[in-house]
Parts: sequence; C-alpha cells; structure tokens
Amino acid sequence: MNKSLFRILLALPLMGIFTGFALHDKKTLMGAIQFPKSLSSIPGIRVYCGGQKLTTEIDNEGKKVVFTLSCERNQSLFYMIITEQLQLALAEDNTINHLKLAAGASYKLFAVQQRADHSWLVQEKRLSLTDSRIPDNSIILCYDPNYVETLSGGTGLELPKLVLKDNLIQLAGSEKKLLDHAAELMLSTLDFDALHAPSKMAVRQDHRSKTIVAVEL
Repeated sequence: MNKSLFRILLALPLMGIFTGFALHDKKTLMGAIQFPKSLSSIPGIRVYCGGQKLTTEIDNEGKKVVFTLSCERNQSLFYMIITEQLQLALAEDNTINHLKLAAGASYKLFAVQQRADHSWLVQEKRLSLTDSRIPDNSIILCYDPNYVETLSGGTGLELPKLVLKDNLIQLAGSEKKLLDHAAELMLSTLDFDALHAPSKMAVRQDHRSKTIVAVEL
C-alpha cells in the first residue's frame, strides 16, 4: 500500500477521536429577544459573541428573535450588553485590541450566572468609566437599550430571555419607525460584520412542534 495513503487512513480515526473530544467540551445555549405581542412584524437584530456573528431567526408567531450560542461546557458566567454604538479600540500597531462603547453611548449590561440547579442569577452592571471596554466574549445585541424591560427565566439549555417593553410602539413613534430604525441599525453594523466570522451554528424553527432546533453547519 502507498505509504502516504496509509498515513491518511491511519489519521482519519484519530481525527474522529479528537473531534469527539472537542464536541464534548462544548455546549449549546439558546437565547431569545421577546417583543410585545402587539407587533405585526418582528425586526432583525444583529448579535455578536466571541468574535462571531451569531445566526438569528425571526419567530413571527412567537414574536421573538432567537439565536444559538456555542461555548465551553464549564462556562457558567456570561455578559450580555445591549447598545446601538460600538467602537474598535486599536493597539499601537493599529491591530484591533477590543470592542468598546462609543463615548456617551447608552447601554444596558447584565451579568448572568448559571447556578448548579440550572437557574440563573441576573445582575445589572456598569462598564469601566476609563475605557468603556466591553468584557471579552460578551453577547452583544445591537439594539436600543431604552427598549429593554428585563431579563427573565432561563434553563439548563436556555439563557435568560431579554424582554422588551410592552409600549415599544409608543416609544418608537410607530411600528414603521421601529422597523425602519432596526433596518438602519443592521446596516450600521456592516463594518463589524466583516470582523466577525459567521457562526457555525444555526437555528431552525419546527412549526409543527413549535420548537427551535440548533443545527451545526
């Protein structure tokens, strides 16, 4: 047998073993942004985490946007920040050091900690006043923080749900203005999209069973 071919055949089972170990070290969590039932259409929201652009799915029937997050199996602490204004912080050699908030930008920041019983502790936090650095591996939701009501619920497989205010239409002025502004926000994130790799996880709706399924791409 050709020696090169033999090496390849020998390597394939080992690759499978190592891939299995890698998959066992990961877990998948579902996240959701809950809109009020009064909306007829649900806008898209850009979500980033860990250098990736997370795949989102609009659930018009459930009036929510859902996303999937892949993380280390032993990770229990997550940060979730909601803001419209992101900036890049550059190092001396002009490489990207980290993400931060634009000066004076509004935001809401939550630390969510999963307990041993799979319930969640939710605490609102503030960023450093010196550099407004966003914590590494934060879940970043590009949306108006003034629309946020609370974070609630959560299970062993689901992050606490981000619940938006019931009077969202009144705050925006109209549903059309709400949707138009969301579309503008999506366009404003195009530069950041180029810096974030597409997530390898996608979400799919099963309308018959009314469940959301995570699929590895």
